[in-house]
This record gives sequence, structure tokens and C-alpha cells, in this order.
Amino acid sequence: MNIVLFRPSFKAVYKLFKRETKRNETRSPEGILYVASLLLEKGHNVSVVDGHLENMSFDCIVDAVAAHKPDIAGCGSTTPEFPLVSRYLEAIKKKSGCLTVLGGPHATALAGSIIRENSHIDYVVRGEGEYTFLELVENLNNGGELYQTEGLAFAQNGTSVVTPARAFIDDLDQLPRPARDLVPIEEYLYPHPKKGLKPAVTMLTSRGCPFSCIFCFSMFGKKTRYRSVKLVVDEMEMLKNRYDIDFFIFHDETFTANRSRTLNMCQEIVDRHLDVDWYCFTRADTLDEELIAKMSKAGCVKVSVGVESGSQQMLDSVKKNTELEGIHKVYHCLNHYGIETRGSFILGLPGETHETIRQTIEFSKSLDLKRVAFNIATPYPGTKLYEMAKKGRHIRLLSADWEDYKRWGNAVIKIDAMSSEELMQWQKKATAEFYTQGKIILYHLRKLLTMKYSGYYLRPFWFGIKERILHYFRP
Repeated sequence: MNIVLFRPSFKAVYKLFKRETKRNETRSPEGILYVASLLLEKGHNVSVVDGHLENMSFDCIVDAVAAHKPDIAGCGSTTPEFPLVSRYLEAIKKKSGCLTVLGGPHATALAGSIIRENSHIDYVVRGEGEYTFLELVENLNNGGELYQTEGLAFAQNGTSVVTPARAFIDDLDQLPRPARDLVPIEEYLYPHPKKGLKPAVTMLTSRGCPFSCIFCFSMFGKKTRYRSVKLVVDEMEMLKNRYDIDFFIFHDETFTANRSRTLNMCQEIVDRHLDVDWYCFTRADTLDEELIAKMSKAGCVKVSVGVESGSQQMLDSVKKNTELEGIHKVYHCLNHYGIETRGSFILGLPGETHETIRQTIEFSKSLDLKRVAFNIATPYPGTKLYEMAKKGRHIRLLSADWEDYKRWGNAVIKIDAMSSEELMQWQKKATAEFYTQGKIILYHLRKLLTMKYSGYYLRPFWFGIKERILHYFRP
């Protein structure tokens, strides 16, 4: 069968870019490239259309997918992306007459309702998509029984059928490497904290997260499964040798969850004298000085930590299970070893008050922190927070329109202590206060004068400056 996997341009969804240009940062679409690699390995014809990289318009993406004359067109989406992806699938189906498949976290959480409410979506692939998609394709090709395919949802005789969940892949090493030859891999750019905008590749070294934060939905489950250290570093070495790419973004949910494995990976990079840099996402309570020192030696140049709040009471209430004092020490240590630091915070969690938000802002300013994101709590389907919000337990949903489910510039909730409008004002105030600190202004001005960065990378900084200036002119 002829299969086209595509990624739309999501810039209109998140409104993060002012200029439509390839020079803006764009990460490679590892999810669909993993699906493509397994399909290719089994002899299927697969193409990838990355409209996000190419800055393609809606019609251009639809035409590009249709030009491949697909039997099947597939795409993944998060919750904010779903309305746009749904429109793409509808237009592609109308133009080419192909079958359509949706995957990703939103599809995983709401498979049955998506099938019932969207007749232009033929199949939903839930959870890890590689083997479910492959079995779907082979059953369609051979006239097999779809009811036997685990992890699938589809319509049958006017009703939605949701098959049993597929077991997670225990041995991630069995998956082939992402089919990066299907895209112009050298054109994916990301801002390196010390070298400016440069080619970068996203990678997954593990799947799953063992923690229980109420605001997260892990499509890959609670049990963390790992690729072998050797195969991960082999892949990095191959990408450096073949494409001259030496900057990597590890998209693991908690990269340092397994301390000994992280140490082993760092040692493997050092032992091979592999001159690479990398960026990861993790939690403060999985870091310590020995590990940070080893990460720095192995090329770690940036770490993003999910801090969430500067109130210990709030951290405890959302089952974050981290300590403010420990977070302080970790950021100080990261800064000491020359690693650029980013922090992610959430405003408006159940029990939040004006006082706890003020504590969060002051805490962010007290950290050795260079970049920050203040997100408004958004109850995504599949999370405990979503169930709480539906029941109105200290947090209430205000919208059922998925297009409204954005963490920046909009709030689909109100909480006991404040309205959605107040939360949006706090988000602006927090961002402005952080980015107009003297130390932060100097840091980013030095970056601006010495390196080339994308507009996306500098956007929060410019927003903070603008918001602080406007503050003095508002009545």
C-alpha cells in the first residue's frame, strides 16, 4: 500500500512565530519517522510530508499529500493541534479518497469519541503506534480481521469499536531507527545556547515516566523502558558521521530517571571521544552534582526542568514530590557547570492562590535560571487534572472547544481563588517580571549580539520587555 505520513504547520495553532521562514526553529518529527521506519522495513511504500518544516499553507499540504496518491494518510496530534489536524484529514480524504489515520496523545485519550464525531477519520491508533499501524496496514492489505488488532479504534455499522489496548514495547531496541532519510534532516534547526541556530536532531532514548503528576498524560505509560546505551550512542555517531550533525535534543519524558544508565551513557560518549552537544528534559530530584558534572563532560549544554511551582504546598498537592530547597541546589549546580537552564512552571493548579503565584514568581527569580515558561494549567484529556476539572473539584472547565486548549495566552479554566482573566494577567506579569531582571536582560542581550537565534527563541524575552514597558502606560 502507498502510505503518506504528514505533519501540518502548527504555527497558526500556537502563534509562536511572527515570520514564516525556514530560519525559525523546527524539530524533526520523530514520531512519524519511527512509524515510517517499521513500515519500510516490512516492505511498504512510505512518504513523509513535513509542512511544518517547509512552512506550507493548508492547501499546499493537502495538495502535497494527495500528489503521492495515498491509500492511507496518517498524522498525529496533541489536544491543541487536533482541530487543525482533523481539518487536514478531512480535506485530504475529500481530495484523494484515501483512508485516514490519527495517532498521538489526544487520539489515545479520546479514541472512541473521535471516531463517533469525525466520520472523515477512519482509524485511530492508540498509544505506541508502530506495531498497531503496521498491523492495520497489513490487515487492510490482506483482508484481515481488524477486531484482532490491539490499540485500534474504528467505526463499524454505525458504532465505534475500540479494541483492547496494546501492550507497551518492552524491548525498544527491536524498533528500527527513525526513517530520517525521508526528510531533509539537515534543515531542522534549533538554537544552541553557545553556538546559535544550528542543525539538530531529536532523539528518544526511553519511553514512559514513573512519576504521578496530576497534570501529565504519558502516552507511553508509567513503566520506563530504555533503549540500550550502545545503540543510542551508535545512532548519535552515525548522524554525526553521515550528516555532520552534532547537536541532539533528547525528548525523553524524564531523561535522568535512571541515574546509573545516564552515567553509563555519558561515559560511553566520553570513551568514544564523540564531540557532540545535547539538551534534555528532566526533574530536579533526579539530578545531583556527580551526575551533572558527568553530563557536562559528555556534552550536555542545556537542561529543562519541570519545576511547576514555587509553593511547596502546591507541589505536594499535585503529587510532584520535589522539594524547593533541592530545586535551588540543582539549578545552582547546573549553572556552575556551564549548562544553560530552563524552567517550566504552571499557574492555576487546584488550590492555587494569588499568594502562591507570587511565591512562584519570586522563586523563579531566585534560581540560577536563564529561560522560563509560565504555563496556565490546562486539563488535557487523559490526565487526573482533566477528571478533576470535569467534576469541578477546585478547578472548572470553561470550554469544550479543543482550539482553546493552549497553555499560553488563554485559559480554559477558573479556580476557586481566581478567574480565567486573572490567570492570564498573572501569566503576563510573571513573564515580564522574570525577563526584565537585570541579569536576564544582560544574558540575552549578550546572546543577541554574539549569536544568531530564531525569533521563537527570543520571543519570551521580547514579550517580557514589551509587557513591562506597556505596564507604565496603562491606566
